[in-house]
Amino acid sequence: MIKASSIVEGKENQGSIDLAVEAAKQCVASGGIEMEDIGVLINLGMYREDNIAEPAMVTLIQKKFRLNYDPIRKSPADKTTFCFDLLNGSCGFLNAVQIVDALTKNGRIKYALVVSSDVHPSLEQVSEFPYTHCSAAVILAQSSQEGKGFKKIILRTSKNNDYPGVYGYLDLGDAGTEGRKSVVINIDENYSSRLQEFAVTSIKEYIDSENIDLSDVKLIISEPAKNFGKQVAKSIGHDEGLVVEIFEEFRDSHSSALSIGYHLAANNTLKEGDKILFVGATSGLTTACGLYIV
Repeated sequence: MIKASSIVEGKENQGSIDLAVEAAKQCVASGGIEMEDIGVLINLGMYREDNIAEPAMVTLIQKKFRLNYDPIRKSPADKTTFCFDLLNGSCGFLNAVQIVDALTKNGRIKYALVVSSDVHPSLEQVSEFPYTHCSAAVILAQSSQEGKGFKKIILRTSKNNDYPGVYGYLDLGDAGTEGRKSVVINIDENYSSRLQEFAVTSIKEYIDSENIDLSDVKLIISEPAKNFGKQVAKSIGHDEGLVVEIFEEFRDSHSSALSIGYHLAANNTLKEGDKILFVGATSGLTTACGLYIV
């Protein structure tokens, strides 16, 4: 189950570590849980300040958040928090849910904290950078009620491996001494339309395999372009009014998209028993679909 969520809009010169920590603090406070009960911390963010490659970003987030990171000086040995990065764009959130599900079922953890944040490596709001400087956090816990929470999650990747759609890299030859503050992100011209088509096929396969009636299901889908969610909904014959719009306010929020979508829905219209279809759609082409019952 999702126990709590939070979102933070980035400010100029605010890095991905600070953004993730700020979202984590808000999320833990709203969830009303003890820090020592968080057994795992997962970071989904991909683009970070200064193009930091090592160590894993999550370790820097954990230390700044002071989340059970020192078993000798700061925390009991059995109260340390395991942490790792999980990088799969907007599908990363549902990947994290799968992992946390396994960990909670075997009794290893009580709560998991999932954070995400993306920024331009220079920390500046660069107009050509396609992703919004923002962060999100979600606390996951094992459901205590039968039938509530996440159902089966299915991931699907295009067999056409020569078409990633989007690829980011650092061109050291062009960047030179500005390599720490530079990134190249190439987005194919027809990426949005091809991803939309791939997402539609994935959703149809998912609802058929799981025998899901979409008539009263809200749709939270990552949106790389305006009206992406509504266009997908229309293509599957779904009510466009049940789509949680993310792009209008946050544009392409990348690794934070599904967490932001849930937070927006939870603060507006969600009530007990509501059904949500989470759909991550990202480069690869890759999709992840999972039904959630509030």
